[in-house]
Amino acid sequence: MSRIAKLGFPLALCLVTVALFTCGKDSPTRSSRPGATAPQTAPKVATPPQSRAGATAPQTTATAPQTTATKSQAGASKSPATATAPQTAPAAADKADGTESPEAVPKPGQVIQQTNAPDYVIESVVASETSLSAGQRFSMSATVKNQGGDYSGFTLSTLRFYQSTDATISTSDTELDTRPILPLDAAETREWRLPVLYAPTTAGTYYYGACVDPLEEETDKLNNCSEAVTLSVGGPDLVVDSLAVSETSLSAGQRFSMSATVKNQGAGASIDLTTLRFYSSKDATISTDDTELDTRPILPLDAAETREWSLPVLYAPTTAGTYYYGACVDPLEEETDKLNNCSEAVTLSVGGPDLVVDSLAVSETSLSAGQRFSMSATVKNQGAGASIDLTTVRFYRSRDATISTDDTELDTRPILPLDPAETREWRLPVLYAPTTAGTYYYGACVDPLEEETDKLNNCSEAVTVSLKVADLVVERPTVSDVSPTAGGRFSLSATVRNQGGGATTEWTRLRFYQSDDATISTSDSEIGTWAISPLEASASLERTLRSLRTPSDGGTYYYGACVDPLSAEGDTGNNC
Repeated sequence: MSRIAKLGFPLALCLVTVALFTCGKDSPTRSSRPGATAPQTAPKVATPPQSRAGATAPQTTATAPQTTATKSQAGASKSPATATAPQTAPAAADKADGTESPEAVPKPGQVIQQTNAPDYVIESVVASETSLSAGQRFSMSATVKNQGGDYSGFTLSTLRFYQSTDATISTSDTELDTRPILPLDAAETREWRLPVLYAPTTAGTYYYGACVDPLEEETDKLNNCSEAVTLSVGGPDLVVDSLAVSETSLSAGQRFSMSATVKNQGAGASIDLTTLRFYSSKDATISTDDTELDTRPILPLDAAETREWSLPVLYAPTTAGTYYYGACVDPLEEETDKLNNCSEAVTLSVGGPDLVVDSLAVSETSLSAGQRFSMSATVKNQGAGASIDLTTVRFYRSRDATISTDDTELDTRPILPLDPAETREWRLPVLYAPTTAGTYYYGACVDPLEEETDKLNNCSEAVTVSLKVADLVVERPTVSDVSPTAGGRFSLSATVRNQGGGATTEWTRLRFYQSDDATISTSDSEIGTWAISPLEASASLERTLRSLRTPSDGGTYYYGACVDPLSAEGDTGNNC
C-alpha cells in the first residue's frame, strides 16, 4: 500500500472515532468482534442462573442502530491493524455463581487498538564472486524484507554492508558502505547493491554480510543481520618458470641472447605491475645481489598465465671461464610466496682465444749483403674461443735466436678476428738483407688481445738467415813491358775478382798505383782509375790503363792496383 493510502485510512478511522465519541451514550454499538450484536439499553429480563454448561447469557429484546468496522477479508489488499469505535458495555457471560465478570466490559469511551509491528531482516546477501584473486574487483548485494506487519511510520532505516573476520556478521565488523531503506510494507522487499568492491590483497578466507538498522517499532531487533557469505581470496605466486640462452658455449666477448618466462603459479591473479630482472652471477645461485644486466616490465598475470621476455643482445665476458646467468621477478605485496622469485642458473662456458704465430718463412736463408728477399707469417687462433678485436702481426729482425718485441721491427700487418683454429697469413714481399756480414734472425709477434687465455706465446721461433758477403781482391796486375826505356810507353792491367760467397750490390772503383816499394797501398801514387760494376760471387772483371810513360830517370819501379772496399765486404784488408 502506498504512503498516501496509509495516510488516508487512519484519518478516516479517526473521523469515525470522533463521531462515535459524540453519540456513544445514546446509540448502542456492535461488539468489537466481527458479526457480534451489541446489547440493547432496554431493561434486562432476568432468568435464573444455570450452573450447567450451555447456559446462555440474557438477550436484549431490541436491536439498536449500530456502526460496524470490519477487518479486510482474506485476499483483500493489506491494511493497518483494525481499530474499533467506543461502545456501551455488552452483557458479560455469567460466572458460575450468577454474577457478571467486570473484566469483559470495556469502560465507557475506551479505544481498543490492535498493533501488528514491522520486522526488518536481511533476506539474502549475494557476492558476484566467491573465489577471488587478491585485490580483484567484485560486487555485493543485499535484500531487505519486512517480515512483520505494515509499517505506517516514516522513519528511514539504513542498510550496512560489512566485512568480517568470522562467519558471524554483526555491527562490530568492518563497515564497507551504507544504503538508505525506505519504509517497507508487510512482506515487501528492497534490494541494494555495492557495484564496486575489491578483495583483500592478502590471500585467505573472508566473510561478508549486511545488517539493517532496527526501527523503534520493530517486534524483533535481534534478527537484523544476515548470514555470512564466504569469499576465498587466492594470492598470486610469481616464479621464473624457465630461462634460456642462445648459446651455452661461447667465445670471449661473443654476442648471445637470453630469455625468461614468468608464470603466476598462484591461485589468484596479480593486480600490480612488477619487474623482471636479468642477472650475471659468480656462482650457481641466482639472487638480487648478482650483477644486473637489464630489466623488463611484467603486466598483471591471471592464475597460470605466463609471459616471456627476451634480451636480444648480450656479450659474453672477455675473460675465459665459467659464468652463470639467471633472472628474478620482483615479489608483489600480495604474493603468497616471496622466496621463490628467482630462477635456476644457466651455465655458460666462455673460451678465450689464443693467438700464436703458427709458422714463419723467408724466401732465402742464405743471402748476399743487401739482397732482396720476402718473408711471411701465419697467425693461428689455437684457443677455444673466437677473437673479437683486430690485432697486429709485427715482423722483426733480431740479434739472437729469441724473437721479442724488443727486436728491430721491420713492418706490420693487421689481423682480423679469428674463430677457433682459424689461421691468417701475411707476407712482406720486399725486404733487403743487411749489408754487414754475419748471421741474422728473423721472426714475428702478434699483439696479444685482452681476452686471450695465454699472452706469453705470441712470438714465433726465429728463422736464421746467413749473410753471404762479397770479398773483392785484385788479381794478376800486369804491365805490357817490364823493361821499358826511360820515358817509353807501356800499359797496366789488373783483374778484380769477387772471391766472397755473396755478390756485390754496388759499384766500386779500381785504382792503379806507382809505388816506391813492392807493397802496393792507397798511399802510393795514383796513376789512373776504372769503375767496377757489381760482381756475383767468383766473378771477375779486368781493367787496363794504356799509354802510360815510364819515368825518365832510370831505376826500378813498382806498379799495382787496389779496389775500393765495399761496406758489405767480408774482408776489407785484402783489396790491393
